[in-house]
Amino acid sequence: MKYIEITTADGGKAIIDLDNPKKEIKLALQLQANARAFYHQFQNDPRIVEAATRIKSEYQIKENSLPETTIGFDEAADLYIERLRNHGRKGKKLAPRTVSGYEDKLSFWKEYFKDRPVHEILLRELGEIQDWMPRLPPNYKKRKTEDGKPITTGMAIQKAKSTGSSNRISEKTLADYLGQLKAVLEFRYSRGFTAAKMGLHIEIPNTKQSRSVERLPFSLDDLKLIFPGEQYGVDFGSVSCGIDKDCKFWFPLLAAYTGEIGQLKTKDIKTCPDTGII
Repeated sequence: MKYIEITTADGGKAIIDLDNPKKEIKLALQLQANARAFYHQFQNDPRIVEAATRIKSEYQIKENSLPETTIGFDEAADLYIERLRNHGRKGKKLAPRTVSGYEDKLSFWKEYFKDRPVHEILLRELGEIQDWMPRLPPNYKKRKTEDGKPITTGMAIQKAKSTGSSNRISEKTLADYLGQLKAVLEFRYSRGFTAAKMGLHIEIPNTKQSRSVERLPFSLDDLKLIFPGEQYGVDFGSVSCGIDKDCKFWFPLLAAYTGEIGQLKTKDIKTCPDTGII
C-alpha cells in the first residue's frame, strides 16, 4: 500500500492513501504548491508563518520546486544533443565524432529513463546508479548471451545491479557515462525542466589522477618479437575478428613510427618534398 504521512498546520498527523506511485508524485507536488500559496496569502500572520515555516523545514518544501515545463528524459536528451551539434559546448564547436561519442553514452541513459519526466528523478535513484554503474559489463554491445543473442542495455543494467557481479568498466568509461548524465541534468535545470540542481550530486571519477593500469614501454626484445625482420607479416594472411591483412600489417608499423593507431586517414599520409620520405 502506498501512502503519504503529513504533519498538519495544528501539529497533528494525517495519512493520505494513494496506492499509485504516479498519483503519489503528483499529489506531493500539488501539496507543495498549495503550501506556497497558503504561505504567501497569510505571510503577515505570525501564527501562520510559524506553523508554515515549521512544516517547510520538516518536509524540505522549497520555493519554485515545480518545473516551468514538464518534459520526458529522452526528449530532454535529444534537445541537449541538438544544442551540442548547433552551438557546441562552453562556446566551442565540437567535432562530429565527439558529438557522436556523447550521443552513444546518452542513448544508454535514454533507454534507462525512457520518457519519464525529468523532474521525477530522485536523489536516491542517482545515488543507486553511481553504486551499480561501475559493474556495467565492459563492451556489452559487442557481446552475446550463451544462446547467441545480443546483450541488450536492459540485460547489462540488470547484471550491473547484481552485487555479486565481478565485471567492471574502466574509470574512463565510467566517467564518460556519468559525465553525460550530469550534463543532461544540468541542461534540464538551465531550461526550466526541473527546479532542482540534480547535476551537483553526480560524482565523476578523476581519470587524470587515478590509473587502473600502468603501461610500461616496449623493450628492445619486445620490438624484435613484434617486428622479426623478413618474417614480419608472414602470418597476417588469415582474416579473423574482422581485421584484414592490410590492417594487421600497417597498424603496428604506424604505431611504432607515428604513435597513432586507427585515427589516421589516407589523406594524412604525405611525402616530404625535400627528402622524399613518407
